[in-house]
Amino acid sequence: MLCCCVFHGSFLHVALRPWVWLPTTLFLTHARGAGHHSTSDDSSAYRDMSDLDYWRTEASPINRFRKFMEASGWWDDEQEKALHSSERKAVLQAMLEAEKKPKPANEELFTDVYDEMLPSMKEQEAALKEHLAKYEDYYAKAH
Repeated sequence: MLCCCVFHGSFLHVALRPWVWLPTTLFLTHARGAGHHSTSDDSSAYRDMSDLDYWRTEASPINRFRKFMEASGWWDDEQEKALHSSERKAVLQAMLEAEKKPKPANEELFTDVYDEMLPSMKEQEAALKEHLAKYEDYYAKAH
C-alpha cells in the first residue's frame, strides 16, 4: 500500500492508494520547523518556545500520522515498542561495526566532498595540521 502523507500549512493530508506493488512511502513536508534551523541556531531569540513545543507535539506530522494509524487500527503501542527496540539494536550493531573499521586519514575531512578544495578549506586543513603537530602527544596516531 502506498501511503502518502503531506503536511501543508496547518493541515495533514493523507492519501492511501491500494498499489500493493509499490513500497510503503511516507512523505512529510512542512512549512514550519519543529526545531532550530541548525545546531548553531538558537531560534528562541526570534520564536516563542511554546511555538516550538506545539510543532514538536501537537502539529508534528509524525505524531499526527501515528495517531491516524492508531485510529485506523494499523498501529499500536506494542508495535511501536517492538520497532523501537529492533531499530535501536540495529543502530547499536551498526555503530559497533563502524567502530571496528580504521579511521580515515585526516585529509579526507577536506577531500571527500569537493573535487577541488575551496580556499577556506585549505586554510582549515592547514590549521588542523598545525594543531595536530602542536599537540601530537594528545592524539593517537591513526596512520
